[in-house]
Amino acid sequence: MVKWTFKYITVYPPKNVLDIGIRNGASTNLIRKHFPTNTIYGIDCSSTAVEEARKRNRDDVIIKQEKIEETDLPTNFLNWYLLPKRIFIGKNWINPFLK
Repeated sequence: MVKWTFKYITVYPPKNVLDIGIRNGASTNLIRKHFPTNTIYGIDCSSTAVEEARKRNRDDVIIKQEKIEETDLPTNFLNWYLLPKRIFIGKNWINPFLK
């Protein structure tokens, strides 16, 4: 899914990316490799997933254990949200979940 998404990024290039439900961090790692200078965030509610994702990703990837509806990430800096099997561009879709 992440590789498929990259073809749209040239149309809507992101500055910041939030990867939701990162599991073992494989998708987050691909995003980081594709955008080495962008800010990449990854969240998952599973402590096991977060632990695995931190092992797989560089230190500059911000990985947090939390639910999307409880996140403290502000909306004004997020450009891309990646969810399993879906892609949402822009902040309007996720605003109800963010403070």
